[in-house]
Amino acid sequence: MKSKLFRASQATMGVSLSVFLYEGFAYNIIYLGRILPAVGKESLVLPFAIVFNLIWGLAMWSYARAHFADPGRVPDSWREFVQRVGDALPMSPARPEWQPGKATYCKKCDLPRPERAHHCLLCEVCVLRMDHHCPWINNCVGFRNHKFFLLLGTYACLASFVALATSLPELVHCAGALTRIQDGFVWESGAVSSFAEHKGFISYGGKLLERNMSVLDAKAKCSQMPTCRGFTFQGEYDDDDQKIRDVYFKDKWDIYGSGWTSFKRGAAQAAQGRLEVTDILVFMIFGILALFVAVLLTPMLATHVPLATLNLTTIEDNYENMPNPFDQ
Repeated sequence: MKSKLFRASQATMGVSLSVFLYEGFAYNIIYLGRILPAVGKESLVLPFAIVFNLIWGLAMWSYARAHFADPGRVPDSWREFVQRVGDALPMSPARPEWQPGKATYCKKCDLPRPERAHHCLLCEVCVLRMDHHCPWINNCVGFRNHKFFLLLGTYACLASFVALATSLPELVHCAGALTRIQDGFVWESGAVSSFAEHKGFISYGGKLLERNMSVLDAKAKCSQMPTCRGFTFQGEYDDDDQKIRDVYFKDKWDIYGSGWTSFKRGAAQAAQGRLEVTDILVFMIFGILALFVAVLLTPMLATHVPLATLNLTTIEDNYENMPNPFDQ
């Protein structure tokens, strides 16, 4: 049973570490490296990268320290002290209550242990000031790594909120684009596409937008809309025409009739502006995971941080026989 629990704890740690690494990869490679340049926001890449990676790096450092640190195993010096003192050591049966100044006896370790120490079934050791065994770091949270556990929660939660806050407009845009996605879809909003002029109007597909503007502005607007296949307006057009027209943007292409002019969208002139469907899917998964981490860690911090300020563990929070003798 214990081995199964420990393997489950290891698997949970693997999942949590994968989520943190994926969040860093998707934000830096996909969002900063692909999406921001594609929407013409290259100036935001550096400041966003500095803010996010500083906090994310601190979260990963705290993760490593919380996982690899000794949580506070009862030291050998305590055992030597027990042997030296012998029967003079005040000892009480282990009970779920405050027992200041008294050692308790661990039946599993078959040894006395200091006050506030508890036995971890998964690690199979007694831990000083033990709070709980955390499967997300696959380690106990105790006297020597409680600080890193709280720092991990704080930095990871903050990194998720920063990631969501800085990428929210693009997440909303991508979510809308995915609902109208088509085979061969490529987002080219960072580059002005090339357009071919045709006589007639676009009779097929849904109307994405209707707006009064010049043909030059219409080309730029269509380039910014992921599913725009072209636009159409009534009347003739020549290259020097700056007339404001009633322009209809369409998501499909089919020319019909006469008396109208239509422009079909072609390939983007800047190849670096291309954003594939897989990039958008990876980015959307990143947004979901960042939201999940923020929602998961916020109530955890709301529980653990107030207890830490009172020098309490989650185990000791249930003690009612006296006020906390260690809250000095």
